[in-house]
Amino acid sequence: MRSLKTLDELTSALQGRGYAIKRSATYLRLIPKRVDSFEGKRHVNTVPVKLLRASNAHHKDHCGGRFCTATIRALEELSSILGPNEVGIISQDDKARVAVGLTAANKQSPILMHVEYRIKLPEHDWIVANKHKLIPSVYAGIEIKLNGLGRPEAVGYSGPTYVAIRSGKHSSSTAFSHALDFKRLLTLKAFDSILKIDGLVKPVLVFTVDGGPDENPRYRKVIQIAIHHFKEYNLDAMFVTNAPGRRAFNRVERRMAPLGTFRIGHTARSFWIPFRFTASNHGDQNWFAVHVRTSQYLLQIVKCTDRNCCPLVRSSIKQKNPNGFLPPPISLSQTCHALIGTSKDETQRFPSMFVLNSLQREKILPKIMLGFKTIPYDLYCPSVNGSLNERICTTCGLYFASVVMLREHKKIHKNTSTTTVRKVRPTKIVAKREQECLAVVEKTWSANGLKKRN
Repeated sequence: MRSLKTLDELTSALQGRGYAIKRSATYLRLIPKRVDSFEGKRHVNTVPVKLLRASNAHHKDHCGGRFCTATIRALEELSSILGPNEVGIISQDDKARVAVGLTAANKQSPILMHVEYRIKLPEHDWIVANKHKLIPSVYAGIEIKLNGLGRPEAVGYSGPTYVAIRSGKHSSSTAFSHALDFKRLLTLKAFDSILKIDGLVKPVLVFTVDGGPDENPRYRKVIQIAIHHFKEYNLDAMFVTNAPGRRAFNRVERRMAPLGTFRIGHTARSFWIPFRFTASNHGDQNWFAVHVRTSQYLLQIVKCTDRNCCPLVRSSIKQKNPNGFLPPPISLSQTCHALIGTSKDETQRFPSMFVLNSLQREKILPKIMLGFKTIPYDLYCPSVNGSLNERICTTCGLYFASVVMLREHKKIHKNTSTTTVRKVRPTKIVAKREQECLAVVEKTWSANGLKKRN
């Protein structure tokens, strides 16, 4: 551009680079010393623009989001029907860990410091207290409005909040630590209206979790702790569920937002003692097959009707839902003449749980899905895909969340099989052809006294 000598050459060069500028505008804007003069502003074309900042409202999509939402809506409908006197709902999640160490200028940002022992900085720029972190576990009690009568919105977002703090160096966030936190919740007066009725734990408990390794309802330790709570507190039903892709809508997230700036005081020191929770091993597969139903994102434990096994039901859950277990969500599509089941895609639409109970599923589901002895809960779960048949017991038709659970369940059918196959040795090999063999298995006598070969 510096080699240009005339105004016409400069205008042509600017237009060649994509600038829509006239010859007079080039002279008034570029050559005068003051570009903000009235003559210079005559050829300025104002374009409406707006400065925008990056938005963090985009949520990560998950293929099972709609399916899990249907499960949560079903639990909300059931909770509103049973009412606040029979159901207690807890939403739990772990907040980001808080580092513990010694503050040093220009070395690390101000963080929480333990004051009972002295930490000396090394002469290198290493990060101090790598594993000295506090783990805040947040528990949100959810209030249920009276006379909800099947409306999911009757399950609100308000209620008491409890934050359990433990040392990441001496302890960790596990299923056993959450069990200890639940025991502590039962001793707090703020949670009496959420978890207790007449001094006893409410007969139906619902836990909505984040789905981490310490909360996932598919994991064995989580199931073990849930069975322990079910038996210890004489529950009628217990449900543990998580919804991937819907973390921002989790009720405990509403409580955790103001906790970003909360100050952890010296009371945190009392939680640094490592706790141990001993749960009995509920390895009875016969009991498990009757009372427990596992799926990809939901764990269900319900009392049976055998009085020699379970005490009397304390709630009305069997009146509202005779089976006790939630019916599997079924995606439906409305046509001109009937309702039909749809495929596993992003356009899934799941009706209410009570609507499904009133429909004849044999006429709705496709013929290919009628081969199950019992409809598996994850029939319309996109996350399961082709592994659905691998998790179903071919003998009793029960569905399990993993192949390992199915393998353990099949052991109960080995001793109950009544069909015995008698081994028969062949008496003579007659002929062989490739991989086929013709043999004489047994000799019998006919009416005329001649031998017959079978």
